[in-house]
Amino acid sequence: MNNEVRVINSIQITPNMQRVTLQGECLSAFSKNCAGNYIKLLFAENGSTDISLVPQGQRPVMRTYTIRKHIPEENSIEVDFVRHDTEQGDHSYAAKWAKQASLATKIQRLPINATGYAVIQVIDKEDIQPLSAPENIEVLWITASESLAETVTSLPWKDGKVSVWSACEFDIMRELRQYFRNEKNVEREFIYISSYWKNGVSEDGHKDIKRQDAANT
Repeated sequence: MNNEVRVINSIQITPNMQRVTLQGECLSAFSKNCAGNYIKLLFAENGSTDISLVPQGQRPVMRTYTIRKHIPEENSIEVDFVRHDTEQGDHSYAAKWAKQASLATKIQRLPINATGYAVIQVIDKEDIQPLSAPENIEVLWITASESLAETVTSLPWKDGKVSVWSACEFDIMRELRQYFRNEKNVEREFIYISSYWKNGVSEDGHKDIKRQDAANT
């Protein structure tokens, strides 16, 4: 099977988000419910995806992305990327996760009687996208100038069995983990909370930090 994919569409959906559609025979192996899962892309130092340009003995730059939508009949997937207009060196290859994409797919899978909050952080208000959510899920959009951890921890606590799904920056993840596990005593099996990047750190560096953190918790 050919493992290559090609870009068949690319559109700017908000001032800071670009939606790219990838197509390839290898995507036929993806499960039909893979939306919300992640893929990894490899880049050469110049930002190209031509890995043959990577010098021998040097590792390509790897970045992680969320699958926003899977179109199995076309062997294609949609992935949302953050648009970087400033020079940020190693970090400018990629979005440090298109978080809206992942949250959107999780929200759409909730049962219709679910109650709770969906807190989504974007760069600015123009990046807010329409979402389908159960009637009793309050969707809260905040911008980069606002604190995700403070927003979440300030929300009134609801009754019932609590489940938590969170994907965010490493330091924010630790704040939220402390809040849900230690302050609110949510059982571990009902919490998925993970960091997808750490500010100022490459993906490889972030992976090392996550391993150390996991060993100490």
